[in-house]
Amino acid sequence: MQLALLAPLVIYPLMKWPKYGLSAICVLTLGSVAAIFAVTYTENLPWTAQPDLEASVAERYDKIIYANTPMRASPYLIGMALGYFLSKKHHVPLPKWGVALGWFTSTAVALTVIFLILIPYSENFVQNALEAAFYASLHKPAWSLCVCWIIWACINGYGGVVNRILSWKYFVPASKLTFCGYLMHIWAILTYIALRQTPYYVSHVENLFLFGSFLILTLPYTIVLHLAVEAPTINLLRLAFKKRKSNTERAPGQDNKAIGKEA
Repeated sequence: MQLALLAPLVIYPLMKWPKYGLSAICVLTLGSVAAIFAVTYTENLPWTAQPDLEASVAERYDKIIYANTPMRASPYLIGMALGYFLSKKHHVPLPKWGVALGWFTSTAVALTVIFLILIPYSENFVQNALEAAFYASLHKPAWSLCVCWIIWACINGYGGVVNRILSWKYFVPASKLTFCGYLMHIWAILTYIALRQTPYYVSHVENLFLFGSFLILTLPYTIVLHLAVEAPTINLLRLAFKKRKSNTERAPGQDNKAIGKEA
């Protein structure tokens, strides 16, 4: 929410002076990444928010990194840059090898982000501040760039089967609930954790049941929040910023009709 409120400070110069706006995004993104790297290294913090951390370490990580808005800014800023480029509607022609290279690179980076975190979960793992600093500072912007490639490629006609899947019409109703679902699902998870009185043994089947349970339990609250807050707010914003045609603007051929009536 803080990033959303501060966004106009970047969006306005991005609209008026694109070079300065994009430069500001680059500087702020690099600053956020550098801050995470420095703090993780000097404080010897973990790679990410791991569930097996000691209480004191988890509390320090949550306070310094997880709940610290500037430390979470890089994906938001990268998304703003993508939004600017998409708003210009410039089609960039790419050869087939360029499209293949883009998909290969984005997939490889995304899988690296996902599976590299297995290292601190391995047996006899020894914490290394430098390794933790690199992963902690780079995995968020790296993942964001992978998502940006998927969006950009699909919009510019390079999505192929991925675009057909993501454009499935039955995803449209669910897509309107994603933000409210994001806000509400954590409460279902925290309630489950707070009420559980026995140890939790991780398994694929157990996680599958939990995922389904959280999804079903979260859905009613998500729908209520969307209908009560998000949907009315979106409609009010559309009314507030709706572009009105000036009285001097006329549709093609309208002037000729008016002249004919006067005659």
